Amino acid sequence: MRRPGADETTHVVRAGNACGWTLAVADPRLAVELLRKAQRDGAGAARLAADTNSPQQARR
Repeated sequence: MRRPGADETTHVVRAGNACGWTLAVADPRLAVELLRKAQRDGAGAARLAADTNSPQQARR
């Protein structure tokens, strides 16, 4: 598959508007830029996600 499906890039989320919902559209390029900026700003050692069931977490 060359392109992601719409369900992988667009999400319906709760919102404080008349409808009670809005659309959130993924922006992969912006996500990468935000991660690179965080690294430049000194947050490069921070974990992006943590799996509480991983062996590495259990050793801490």
